[in-house]
Amino acid sequence: LETEDFAAEIAETTGIVVYTFIDEHVLRTRDFILGASYRGKRAVYETDADGSLVRCGTWDTCHPWRHRFMRYLNGSRLRALTGVEMPLTADDFERTARAISQMKLMTQRRLRHGQLLVVFYPGCRLAPRLMPLLTDRRIRFLDLSGAFDGISPPHVLSIFNRHPNADAYDRVASSIFIATTQRVATQ
Repeated sequence: LETEDFAAEIAETTGIVVYTFIDEHVLRTRDFILGASYRGKRAVYETDADGSLVRCGTWDTCHPWRHRFMRYLNGSRLRALTGVEMPLTADDFERTARAISQMKLMTQRRLRHGQLLVVFYPGCRLAPRLMPLLTDRRIRFLDLSGAFDGISPPHVLSIFNRHPNADAYDRVASSIFIATTQRVATQ
């Protein structure tokens, strides 16, 4: 949504931008231990004076010492044995909701008649903590978190690759289609 080529990539000015939410997205709004090994070059957003999130660089450039410490923890034997992660806080959920709210504004700016739809992916356990924050911001969402587990072997590529398989994507896409066409039909 931030790229200047949005209009070249998406010619339509009417439509729905679907943001598929998974639990890890709350962690991605901050540095986290389990992702420290690959997140150094990823963008970081900080809150400015008016409460908006603004890009400040990457984890390596904005928070080099903190990120190095997270990488150290990620490589430690203690973390490997325990699977420990920094606990989630109310601030983490607030920051995530703020980021999604900014996605909504960008969608409305990029598409004359655009809407953002947040889809809570099946198996998402954090949806109940985020949904009230989205409701407060008048952000549409579709809760598929209980549709199916979304994270067990029948729904993922393999036990070594936990990304959704074609069947899982098909089920989610069908649910999105039904939900969005029903809403359009009733408007």
